[in-house]
Amino acid sequence: MNLSERLQKLTIRINRIGSGILFIHPNDVKHYYVFTANHCLENNPTFCLVEYEEPVGVFKKIIVDKANTFADPKNDFAIILLDKADFPLDESAIPSLSIGRITDESGTFQFRGYPAALAGEATKLEARFIEGNAQGFKIRVTTNLSDSSGELASSSVAGFSGSGVVLDAGDQPALVGIVTHLGNSAGSFNQVHCCNFSMINQLFNRYSLPQLTVDDVAGRLDDQTTETLYSSLLKVQLPDNVFVGEINIARSELFDYAKREEKYIPFRLDSRQFVYELLKMKGLRLSGDFAVYNNKIVTFYDLTQRDNSFHHLVDQGTVECLAVDEYCSTPDSQRTFVNLLNNCLSRKLHHLNVSWKHEDKTFIFGPQDEGLGKRQIKWQGKVKSERTVFEAKMQSKTNPDEPDKLLHCTHFAFQGHFRQFGQQWFFNIMPDSYATWNGSKKHPWKTQELAAYKKKNERNGEVFTHVRFLAYFLTQNKDFFVNFDDLVCFDNAPKLADEYWHIKKEKKEK
Repeated sequence: MNLSERLQKLTIRINRIGSGILFIHPNDVKHYYVFTANHCLENNPTFCLVEYEEPVGVFKKIIVDKANTFADPKNDFAIILLDKADFPLDESAIPSLSIGRITDESGTFQFRGYPAALAGEATKLEARFIEGNAQGFKIRVTTNLSDSSGELASSSVAGFSGSGVVLDAGDQPALVGIVTHLGNSAGSFNQVHCCNFSMINQLFNRYSLPQLTVDDVAGRLDDQTTETLYSSLLKVQLPDNVFVGEINIARSELFDYAKREEKYIPFRLDSRQFVYELLKMKGLRLSGDFAVYNNKIVTFYDLTQRDNSFHHLVDQGTVECLAVDEYCSTPDSQRTFVNLLNNCLSRKLHHLNVSWKHEDKTFIFGPQDEGLGKRQIKWQGKVKSERTVFEAKMQSKTNPDEPDKLLHCTHFAFQGHFRQFGQQWFFNIMPDSYATWNGSKKHPWKTQELAAYKKKNERNGEVFTHVRFLAYFLTQNKDFFVNFDDLVCFDNAPKLADEYWHIKKEKKEK
């Protein structure tokens, strides 16, 4: 039985707000023990609800009187005593663990619990050692648990408290600690605080419980030489064909129409504006899914069909239907095709309330409503979460006399570039941030300030979470010409040791 299977059989849900781990005491034949965090028991002064999940999705409930709970509030540690006769499983089906004391920084730690964001579904996480002292230690989860905006995602991790932390020490995994809380002052939930078992026999003595043996344990060295490498590339889904047709209306005809109807049309129109004005002149539906090169419209719409607007602007004798690879055979046509992809993406994102800032080559998320309401988007990464993508900042703190006056607006943003590798097209995502005065007009120095803050404080985990959120957002809607698959990843990539490339900042001497 591997470590993940052991944890699945040992994880306990406590009062539906926390977790715990089941333990068979070798010197107590009448009871099972559940180790958890003391704060998970504080919400009810008279009893404790213990739930065991066997099989997965089916919970067996046990009500435990508070007289059978034993607490160490100083270390946020507690023991729950269960009568074996009340437990739904035979002892032979429950895997055993030893109690251990960490002696080095090697090895992989695992814990399993019931985060609130998953509504009762247990999940397992892996972590690496950070530092320790006589009472406890800290580990860093290998999966980023901050929400995608970098704010405290308490809903994502609430419920992991009390989980048993197990060190993979070979044939006999060792229980080395209990999760007491997650998070740090920087707003990342990747850091997990744990109490160790240095005090457990003192607690057992205090409550006249049989003593336990606590052995020194060292983690098994990770002999894995490869890992999965995630990129910032999304595979692009495209139509099979692109249509090209020559515009059959002269510019002079457009200006004669404007003069006749007394409408203002700028004399210097670029080719794209020219097509828009032609659509208006003929009373046709406007669409941005096109590009223009050498007086030819390039689009994914079938130009031979009368039900699309561009059909009425081109000479049908010049219409060509080409495979994408065939059309992109020259550098000029490839640049035109990238322009078409960018225009199709802009139209798609416009319908999703994400606007294009041409001067900065950046897409920014818009507000929830015209009143500049805060906009949050639910998404599914490792756990379900919400990301804040727009927020209006008021002057309530900087200027109490005018608390309802708008200070600025912050937008989650990103840049992106289409790239072709072989015959496949990809979209490269680059997360960013943006600030405006009023939801649309750029706030230059605040935008620079946000960029400088992110560059200084965000590390690989936070940036990867931004990328995963954008990948989730872009892959949800498939009703447009340009759609996306999941992030491209590479299996069996050479494994990089964190300590070789993630250099810790040294503290400056005062």
